[in-house]
Amino acid sequence: MWTSTPEEGTMQGLIRKGIGGFYYVDTGDNVYASKARGLFRKKGQTPLVGDRVEIEVTHEADKEAYITAILPRKNTLIRPPVANLERLFIVAALHNPPPSTLMIDKMIAICEKKGIDPVVVLNKADLGEDRALREIYQRAGFEVVTTSAAQNSGLDELRRLIKGKLCAFAGHSGVGKSSLLNLLAPQALAQLPYQ
Repeated sequence: MWTSTPEEGTMQGLIRKGIGGFYYVDTGDNVYASKARGLFRKKGQTPLVGDRVEIEVTHEADKEAYITAILPRKNTLIRPPVANLERLFIVAALHNPPPSTLMIDKMIAICEKKGIDPVVVLNKADLGEDRALREIYQRAGFEVVTTSAAQNSGLDELRRLIKGKLCAFAGHSGVGKSSLLNLLAPQALAQLPYQ
């Protein structure tokens, strides 16, 4: 799975979340609150969520570490700032706010360029009709899932598409990304160091 072997005294892991200069690195056994070494600033590099990294543990009891290396990336996105994505869920609301095909199309184009599998998520099905948009993107060959966070519908299909993949959700403010994520993985979100 990893592209290199860690040196003695280091471990490898995946950055699951980053905030305020701390990166939360999941090694499979533990999650370490990690800071990036100064050498990354000198190189003009910033660790990203989704990066596979090497860490050096500084305080095992407190689960603290330093990131010592960023392993080669498969891809990166600027917004959301993530690396190594396999699948991007492009969320649009069917109503309030109205769907933006321009945003969906731009995100699909970025996915195609970066080798990321795009999935169009049409949320708020309880407030609007999905047939026209669904037809457009399905005819173009893209996976489309219709959901309603308010009615808990479409979640099983999202879970199936998420399983075993490194994924992210993107879309305009107010389309229901957080609502969907809270329904999909409330335990996982509660265990993360911040919301």
